[in-house]
Amino acid sequence: MAINATTNYLLAKKSESLLAFARQLTNVTVMLYGPGQLDVSGMPVACAGRLKRLVVFDGTTVGSVDSDVDIDTGDQIAVQAQFNNTAFTITVLKNSIATSLSLPEIGGYRPIWATVLIELTDPVLI
Repeated sequence: MAINATTNYLLAKKSESLLAFARQLTNVTVMLYGPGQLDVSGMPVACAGRLKRLVVFDGTTVGSVDSDVDIDTGDQIAVQAQFNNTAFTITVLKNSIATSLSLPEIGGYRPIWATVLIELTDPVLI
């Protein structure tokens, strides 16, 4: 595929961001800690975009799931570990509502690291 001026502009305009979350899991449903170890209902996003991927590492294995979830400026993004009798389901929440970014069957009693990839459609220049 040839890269012309239009393609080059569109690729340069595309911006990605990562949000990282972590927490030690036991056998109860919890919110994962976000940046600054805040246990809150979500981290606000600076501009519109899409939640593209959830990657979870439990100390031994890496799991990921892809999706396209639209987000707007100011939406709150959080990650919840929902306990289901024997394992956890790790889900990305947008404004406290579950999205399609969800990974089932993650074991408990271990630390969990989750990363959410956000593709910004209207990047903010800092």
